[in-house]
Amino acid sequence: MQQRVNYENVGIFYCLKKLVYLSLILSFCQSYGQAPSCTALSLPANGTIDVPLDVDFEWVAAANTTKYFLTIATSSGGTDILDNFDVGNVTMFDLPVNLPAGSTVYVTIVTSNASGENTNCAEISFTTIATISALECSELIIPIKGTVDVPLNTILEWTASPGATGYRITIGSSSDNNDILDNFDVGNNTSYQLPGGFSELTSVFLNIYPYNDIGSNQTCSEMRFTTTSGQVPQCTQIINPQDGALLVPVNANVTWIRDFTATGYLMTIRKKEPDGAFILREENVGNGTNYKPPNFEPRTKYFITIIPYNAQGNAVGCQAIVIETGDPLPLPNCANWVLPKNGSKDVLQTTSFEWEAVTNADGYILTIGTSLNGTDLLDNEDLGTVTSYNLAQDLPENTKIYVKINTYVGDVLSENCVIISFTTEGPEIPDITENIPKFFTPNNDGINDSWAIDSLNNINITSVSIFDRFGRLVKQLSSNQQWDGTFNGRDLPSDSYWYAVELENSSRVTGYFVLKR
Repeated sequence: MQQRVNYENVGIFYCLKKLVYLSLILSFCQSYGQAPSCTALSLPANGTIDVPLDVDFEWVAAANTTKYFLTIATSSGGTDILDNFDVGNVTMFDLPVNLPAGSTVYVTIVTSNASGENTNCAEISFTTIATISALECSELIIPIKGTVDVPLNTILEWTASPGATGYRITIGSSSDNNDILDNFDVGNNTSYQLPGGFSELTSVFLNIYPYNDIGSNQTCSEMRFTTTSGQVPQCTQIINPQDGALLVPVNANVTWIRDFTATGYLMTIRKKEPDGAFILREENVGNGTNYKPPNFEPRTKYFITIIPYNAQGNAVGCQAIVIETGDPLPLPNCANWVLPKNGSKDVLQTTSFEWEAVTNADGYILTIGTSLNGTDLLDNEDLGTVTSYNLAQDLPENTKIYVKINTYVGDVLSENCVIISFTTEGPEIPDITENIPKFFTPNNDGINDSWAIDSLNNINITSVSIFDRFGRLVKQLSSNQQWDGTFNGRDLPSDSYWYAVELENSSRVTGYFVLKR
């Protein structure tokens, strides 16, 4: 049995469909016939003065408009900066170049839709700031430009530019490129960390542009650095001295093969055993391939390890080499004196000190004192390779001066060098040696148990200082005071001791005596 069609319902649906189509056509015809409205530039506004050179343009959305065309010029009706540029259906535009300083700038915005363009919109104008002082360019602090093996997650840091209120940075993987970051505004900060970090073994090209309310400095030069491999380096090989080497010089350098993924090296040296005393313990020896450790001891076994490192960490599992040193280095020769002559008298207080050069010596150490082995005038002064010296102050008058010069080669110092002495000019010193005992015997036998200077006619003693053979002060006496041969309550050993007698209205008298037990 056939189904019956309701022709009444079909007719109603057909009429409704026709009405919808007709409504759409009428609406399209009405809008198609409407021209787009004009817009007004809101930034910068018409007539504004002192407009920044890098200003961004903004305008009010126009009715019935689907596209805007922008013209910018330095004369009315001109096109020398931007010629009818299609900016699309947006209401702002960032001009790629700065506007000219101290100029009147003319702007025209043409609106457009499917019906056509509205070219009757009014031209507006404004004036840019007359002058602009270029902001100082910033320099990279971290990493320093040109650095290699830069960590992937490094935080960029740069110097502040005086007067800047912010910075924009551009980062590329090649020169004049912006594929990593394009003119990103970091605000008034002088550091930035790229989200996700940099790629491994990549040359990074960076531009930093400081800006303020007046404009930005777009002339700052590009800076470059290279990132690390992202992996810890491998162990390297020590090539000098070689593993197992014997009779190694005690002043030997250590040399190894460069690892190009390393940013530095750590050196460990242990004595006699693999777990023996540390001479160096992971000492950072820089990023070269050669290092001079402290002199080794002669005839001794050493274990030396070199560990490359970079930002990702230290090489793992590096093995020590084993060496044995040879004989000690020969002692450097002592220097021969030129001036003053040993034993000379009436030497000027302003005298200079001179000595002969010693072949192959690395330098000289000078000591000057007013007692044997004394250091009160100059204490072990390292003079380098010069062979003369002038004290900053005058020598004391009428005083016996003791001088010692040692040479050195590396860490090795000459031994048993002669101490010379001389006497400076000044008032005549009274001869009181007959009143000073040559020895004493503090053994409680009632004979010569103490040391003291006999009374002097018309000569006043202000103080007496007693020193041991090493120049150490062991007793300070006043006039007529005696010494019992002790120091801090302990008996001093039998030996020679030095004295310095200070005389009123004169200089000191020095000499020595013997303590016998």
